[in-house]
Amino acid sequence: MLISAADPVTFCATYTVLYQEVLGDAQWLPLADIPAAPTNQTVTLPVPTTSPAAFYRLVIPAEP
Repeated sequence: MLISAADPVTFCATYTVLYQEVLGDAQWLPLADIPAAPTNQTVTLPVPTTSPAAFYRLVIPAEP
């Protein structure tokens, strides 16, 4: 399974994609860090398949 950003990510910005399998859990798990790019781009990421559902959060700028 894959997720893809609905809008292209903006150049010169860094992102961290986090997920939870149960909404409301105290901890968000890191899925991927997306580095800054010189131009706008669409990013597609593989998703863990450990659960039939998951919730995602995009953090800008990327978390250290």
